[in-house]
Amino acid sequence: ANVIRMNERSRPVLPVDAIPHGFVPRPVGGGFMEGAGPIYVRRDPAGRAAFGLLVEPRHCNAKGMCHGGILAALTDVVLGIGGLEQAGVKGFFITISL
Repeated sequence: ANVIRMNERSRPVLPVDAIPHGFVPRPVGGGFMEGAGPIYVRRDPAGRAAFGLLVEPRHCNAKGMCHGGILAALTDVVLGIGGLEQAGVKGFFITISL
C-alpha cells in the first residue's frame, strides 16, 4: 500500500515511489533545513546535479501552492552546495543576498 507513515518527529515518511527515479536524499546541515527538507539530488553522468524537494502540505501557503519562503530556502541551499562543489572546497558558504 502507498501509505504515508509518521516518524518519531511527526514528519511524514514518504513512500519510496514518491521520490522521482534517480534522486537520493542530500544531507544538509542545520535545524532549519532539517525541518524543511529533505532535499534530494540526482547526478548525470558528467556529475552535474539536479536538486529537488517533494512539496508537502507543510510547504504550502494558504492557496495550496509551495510557499515562496521554502523556494527561497531551497534556492539558498542549492546555490551554496553548487558553489562549494564548483570551488572544490569543504565547508559552507554564508548567503549575503539572494
